[in-house]
Amino acid sequence: MTRLLATVFVALLVVTAPVTAAVGPTSTGGTTAALDTPEQPERISWVTTGADATAETTTKGPDLGSALAMGDTEFENRIELGALEQEFNNADSPEEQEAVLEAHREEIGDRTIALHDREAAIAAEYRAGEIDGDALLRDLAELSEEARTLGTAADKIEELSATDPRISVSVRNVRGELDRFDSPIRQDALDATYAESERTGPILLSAADDRLTVSTVENDTYVREGVQFDRFAPDEPGTFESLTELDDRGPELYPWIYANLFEFGISGYDWLIGLSLDHPRGQSMSYIDATTQDVVMEYHTLDVESLPTTSTVSRTNENATISSNRVTDGGPIRVAVTDPDSEDPMEATITVEGQHPVETGEDGTAWVLAPEGDVDVTATTEAGDVSITVREPGS
Repeated sequence: MTRLLATVFVALLVVTAPVTAAVGPTSTGGTTAALDTPEQPERISWVTTGADATAETTTKGPDLGSALAMGDTEFENRIELGALEQEFNNADSPEEQEAVLEAHREEIGDRTIALHDREAAIAAEYRAGEIDGDALLRDLAELSEEARTLGTAADKIEELSATDPRISVSVRNVRGELDRFDSPIRQDALDATYAESERTGPILLSAADDRLTVSTVENDTYVREGVQFDRFAPDEPGTFESLTELDDRGPELYPWIYANLFEFGISGYDWLIGLSLDHPRGQSMSYIDATTQDVVMEYHTLDVESLPTTSTVSRTNENATISSNRVTDGGPIRVAVTDPDSEDPMEATITVEGQHPVETGEDGTAWVLAPEGDVDVTATTEAGDVSITVREPGS
């Protein structure tokens, strides 16, 4: 179903601003609206929190079975594209050719909605204990691959439409809807599935009712994605009347980011609005449902060292001193391990309540993934163990 909103947000809008300015998107009338954003706390915000009814870490790596299955999908897609082109060429007039392309575009739209439904079903299976974390990550990667396959079909429709100026079939909206399945973590999982990249560090999976978050820390970059399945309402009419309303909604969802924007863009599609946000701590992408006005999916790629943390807590025994703080709302935990006498950095293996272990660097520090709430952190050194509880603010 095509939303009225798709006729309002007809192009990608990009706005640049100094770090301290809060600038809104350019409206269709060509003026720039200022965002009246109140002073915000230093902590960065993400919407998808409270998702730790089930939480575990897993890793991504080559999966021959998944690679073969995705290869089968690619083969089937080539056959479908060939059938589309043949059907297009067999049509007797430009009007019939346009009708062929419109029918295939509608099918891609229906299959895109089906991807949303399948994603929610996969997360529900994980929460129920019917699949493990490895299977969840594999299935998310396969969804991403299928979205790419549908994107290739959309490209073919655009290519055929361009062969005759009398034919006008746009696939911009559906291609934009498919982009939301192609997050950085899923891209990496796909590369690992095809053995195009090495197995990487742990990935934290957290799930609760109608919500899933996936996060990882790699090379001092914290990557976090979250999905809220019950915020997606593709069969309902859009409720945003103008860009001005989005000017207000964006800062409500991401107050710190909007208070510190470098640059952002808005893309309107059939069911979702894409917000691309560039700020001092990295980049964020959010897909907002045009009816519920809530975040369906968001992902953040952040400099982990720039993120504000809780106050540092420390504990010393005869083996080592452990010092730790954390990024709130389910963010990672920073751990430093030192000699109890000399205070020199110590090599240690860090574990958080049975999750995948992480090794400290030469400086004796490490960032480790952890679920929301209070967690116990243990550092294991050659001399022995030392543990500490790291608490969420207000707990």
